[in-house]
Amino acid sequence: MTAPTSARGITPAIDRYLAELDERSTYLPSDERAEIISSVEDHIVDELDGDTHPDPGRVRDILTGLGPVSELLPTPPASAAPTSVTRSGLGIAGVLLGIAGLLVLVFFPPLGLALGIGALVIGLVLRHRPERKLGLAALWLGIAAVVSVGVLALVAVLGFVSISDSHVSPPAPAVQISSDAP
Repeated sequence: MTAPTSARGITPAIDRYLAELDERSTYLPSDERAEIISSVEDHIVDELDGDTHPDPGRVRDILTGLGPVSELLPTPPASAAPTSVTRSGLGIAGVLLGIAGLLVLVFFPPLGLALGIGALVIGLVLRHRPERKLGLAALWLGIAAVVSVGVLALVAVLGFVSISDSHVSPPAPAVQISSDAP
């Protein structure tokens, strides 16, 4: 039996520990982060001594010996500290624009379209930011408003065409002019 070269995939507890380490070290430069994670993995592999199916108690002892993930990492700078608030005025505005666009489009489709496009743009801007969930909500509400306006326009055009086709009067009979002048 060959010794594992990575600690990942050996047990769910090890995977959770390494995932937490990976998640909590995002503020570090990539090379320093990779070095810390690699050294922790190497330590776990060394402690397992080639055992690919270790006893859960042994795994617990190894992870306890390493200590909490927060103690393995250097203290993050104040600017890198995660914030618990991920809502922004822009995200909330995007969601409200999308909702307003859907409500208004029934009464005044051009305004509903404009509001929907506004929500769509805000959603696109926020989709890669921490307020991603609000951005995605705004994006989908904007898409719904724009598509709804398109469907309303299509229904209106088809309705107009069918109404104008049904009211076509038959052609007038041709009037013959006689050349018999008195």
